[in-house]
Amino acid sequence: MEQSGGRNPIGGSILVVDADPADRRFVELGMGKTGRYQVESASSAEAALELLRGHVVDLMLTEVELGDSDAFQLMKRIRARPGGKELPVIFLTKNKRGSVLAAALQAGAVDFIAKPFQLTELLARCDAVIGRQRERRMDAVTRSYSLAGDLGTVAFADLIHLLEIGNRDGQLFFTTEHGAGEIKLQKGRVFDASFGSVQGENAFYALMREERGRFEFQPGTIPPRAVRTITLPTTSLLMEGARQLDMHRRDSAEPVRAAAAAPGRPGAAVGEVCLLPTPDDEELPLLPRPVAPTPDLVVDLRTILADPFSLGAIRFCNRAQLIELLTGPDAAQRCLGILVAPTLAGVSLFAGMAAPLGEVDIASALEWDQRVLLFSVDGTNGAALDLVLLDSAFPAMVLDDLRRGASFVCYAPPQGDHLGLPHHALGELVTLLGRLRPDVLSAFGNATIGACLDQLQRAAGIAPRVLVEHRAIEDPATDFRQHLISVLELWGGNEESAR
Repeated sequence: MEQSGGRNPIGGSILVVDADPADRRFVELGMGKTGRYQVESASSAEAALELLRGHVVDLMLTEVELGDSDAFQLMKRIRARPGGKELPVIFLTKNKRGSVLAAALQAGAVDFIAKPFQLTELLARCDAVIGRQRERRMDAVTRSYSLAGDLGTVAFADLIHLLEIGNRDGQLFFTTEHGAGEIKLQKGRVFDASFGSVQGENAFYALMREERGRFEFQPGTIPPRAVRTITLPTTSLLMEGARQLDMHRRDSAEPVRAAAAAPGRPGAAVGEVCLLPTPDDEELPLLPRPVAPTPDLVVDLRTILADPFSLGAIRFCNRAQLIELLTGPDAAQRCLGILVAPTLAGVSLFAGMAAPLGEVDIASALEWDQRVLLFSVDGTNGAALDLVLLDSAFPAMVLDDLRRGASFVCYAPPQGDHLGLPHHALGELVTLLGRLRPDVLSAFGNATIGACLDQLQRAAGIAPRVLVEHRAIEDPATDFRQHLISVLELWGGNEESAR
């Protein structure tokens, strides 16, 4: 084992490992003469490992072929040691085959230099690697983290709540097995989120699903020109994230299977692929039929909706409240409708037809067990219309709590694009339709929505009356109040008025 160079090197320490004495000496002397590095050398893998036990090294240069081993085995043994994964390695070799280069990079080498090489090239490569390493170290040293930990010991929701209560400004960094993420906070409110290539609310929800990983909070002011991607209050984000997490776990435990239709049963036509309910879903007992569309009931509800000054009510329901509403003594006079749509679009539609929320309603929304947003319109003689909002990304969210069939289901995929709906959501939608067996199925969508509804009906084994509007529900021109009137007309058997 040999050593050269000054006692106070400028650039750090480099270990050269090469079984060829001439090549090893060339690198050792050339690097040492610059005065930038302290250079140490070893002629074998065992000698290199022995040297690393007592010396701090910033970079290792190693020939692929060593006398007692090779560079791949040497790296494997170094990586198995505490702190060994932090040592950058550059491979040196006379073998210029692409397969060797690929193997070196796959093994974790940061660079690869073919022999013979110019000393200036080697120095430039070493300067670049050690420079990057030192920048990372200095960043870690100077970065002012006031909060750091493990997601396995600190719940994501508790972490966000803590920063909100503290009214903190800064960035929350995450490192998980699925990638790196970041959440920006301004005065305790979530300002922006990113996770891999995902940004905004979806990135926040994805990070909330991560169960293992590290987090670090760096306090600081958000730049004035930073783009805000999240406007929802923190409580709303956490509630929606908790709901999606619940559905994600349920979806993982009971995946909806994709299958082609068997002969003699509802499903896909030849050449089509549809998502069908699982056999367990198909064997569930039928729900009680929805309210019968008597002329008086239809006229009553239609009259209320046709009055632009008539406002309904928005309420938040937990599981028990929803079940009570659908099975209580007044259920026989209440028309049940389901709106399957993006959450924000549905909330906007409900808000446009309802009276402002009172303090009690707003307070109830902050309770963690609230699962459903409900819009209700009360007519005369006990008649009423209840419209339940289900997120199009998880339409079977409260399927177990819907204790009777629906008079109608209104389906509005995001931006009118049914084909862009995730596979799991399509499966849940088919299950929902097959379970509720609505009298009327209406939809908002682009030019493909009609054909898509045909497939959904065949997959669910239902034959409702159908009403289609060729526009996205997010379209400002959408008149949802009039759409509901048309649905009620169709439900009551007046197909001409519905058109």
